[in-house]
Amino acid sequence: MNPTQNPDWAAIAAMPEFQDMLRAKRRFLLPCCAFFSLYYLAFLVLVGWFSDFVNHNLS
Repeated sequence: MNPTQNPDWAAIAAMPEFQDMLRAKRRFLLPCCAFFSLYYLAFLVLVGWFSDFVNHNLS
């Protein structure tokens, strides 16, 4: 691609490979965000209500 040309973004967005990449990104990000949100919520619950459990020394 010539650096002085503007790419045709509509054509790129319509490409099947690009659509597959977006679907793969969604398949990864949605479960990842859900897992992180649940993990963080569980951390807050443990610290708030079960602080004696969290306060144990590991060594």
